[in-house]
Parts: sequence; structure tokens; C-alpha cells
Amino acid sequence: MNHPLRKRYRSTRLGVTLVEAIMVIMLLSAAAASSMIYFDGSFVSRGEVSSSTHQVADTLQLAHNTAVLNQTKVSVRQVRGRSNQQLLITQAAGPIRDERTWLVDLPVDVKVSGSPTEITFTPLGQADQRLGWTISQGDSQGAVSVSPVAGTITRKTP
Repeated sequence: MNHPLRKRYRSTRLGVTLVEAIMVIMLLSAAAASSMIYFDGSFVSRGEVSSSTHQVADTLQLAHNTAVLNQTKVSVRQVRGRSNQQLLITQAAGPIRDERTWLVDLPVDVKVSGSPTEITFTPLGQADQRLGWTISQGDSQGAVSVSPVAGTITRKTP
């Protein structure tokens, strides 16, 4: 039998609500983000290698600029610390400043390799030799190079 009240309370739902749609999108986004981190092991190391590549290139640029500004020779050398690698910067005594040395620490898991392990910048901004260093952690790699004539420093991040 068709009763008039029965028609009024009948549910005719055809779609999803906005809240349900947002919840499904959030769940799918969370699943995609977590699987990306777990399946791609180099996801975290890529950022650290990129920042370490910038740090090494900036250190070499600082040495280059210091050599020109203070009219003296400045060398940068790779050294092994207790738990990480370091860059040792040595400024020779010159007409403007006395000799000084300082260290730049690199992150623990980051490795710097390549040859030569030491480079010297002249007061004219030239490098004494060509340099090519690879900065790596896990599968991620960056590169820093120095041209000998102009002392130009280039970087390649992952």
C-alpha cells in the first residue's frame, strides 16, 4: 500500500557528501606520501646531499673571495674528523691579515671524494689546479668543480 507518510521519509541519496570526499582524498594522500618515503630510500638523503653540495661550493667560493679580498693565498683541504669529514681552510699571511685557519664541518653520513683533496686560490682569484669533488650519501650524489684559470666554481645538485 502506498501511504502518504512513507513517501516523505524515503531516502533518495545519489552521491557522496563533501566530508566523505575530503576524507577519501586525505587517506589517499597519506598513503601516497608514506609509500613514497618507504619505497624511495634516497628521498631523505637527496635533500641532505643537495644542501651539503651547496655548503661545499659556498666554502670554496668563500676561500676564493677571501684570497682576492685579502690579497693572499687561501687553500681548502679535505680532512677526516672523528665522526665526519671536514674542510680545512688556511689563509696565508698577507698584507691585510695574519695567517688563520678554520674548519667547516660536513654532516655525518655525507662523503666527499675526488681529486685533488686540496686546492689553493691565488690573490688574483685563480685556482692552482682543476678540482672535481663528488658529494654523496647513499645513492644520491652532487658534484662541485673548480676551473683552474678563472677559479670558477660550479655545482651540480641531485
